[in-house]
Amino acid sequence: MPRSGGTPFIIYALPRSRTAWLSEFLTYKDWTCLHEPAITLRSIGDIIDLFSRPHIGAVETAAAQGCWLLRHYIPNIREIVVRRSVDDVVNAMMNVDIGGVATYDEDILRRNMVYGDRMLSQIASRPGVLSIDYADLDREDVCADIFEHCLPYKFPRDWWEHMKDQNIQVDVKAHLLYYFSNRDAVESFK
Repeated sequence: MPRSGGTPFIIYALPRSRTAWLSEFLTYKDWTCLHEPAITLRSIGDIIDLFSRPHIGAVETAAAQGCWLLRHYIPNIREIVVRRSVDDVVNAMMNVDIGGVATYDEDILRRNMVYGDRMLSQIASRPGVLSIDYADLDREDVCADIFEHCLPYKFPRDWWEHMKDQNIQVDVKAHLLYYFSNRDAVESFK
């Protein structure tokens, strides 16, 4: 597949699938890869504005359900799906310390992750979408495929060597606090 040039990209995944790490890994040279920007978007115009910026990409764990809308407004967007088993995701989420901000109902969480996983399957089945298994994110060749699918550069092995062992995690407590503070706006746009 040809390199992306200036084409925006999005990576869809379930939570706890190294999305924060991917965001950092793909923020390279003049490119920025945002982590979870959808929570701050309030309109279709916000989506268009975000992906109209030069040299932009995003990693999302809650946007797969809106992929058709995104494709409609950003038809040239390049897509990747990272797959991780629902059981592993649920277990990882149940073990996150969220500092008393909230609690997860495991049954509801599992239902949401099963639905998200079905959406990821649909996205992954489309032509041109790169589908990656979570367990392979520690492999250089897989990271090279991701890098070159998203960015217009030849894979820089030294960048991967610098990034590969970094444990980059989202601040789940802060993310939840933002959601609770903006719940009405977030939910009304969803």
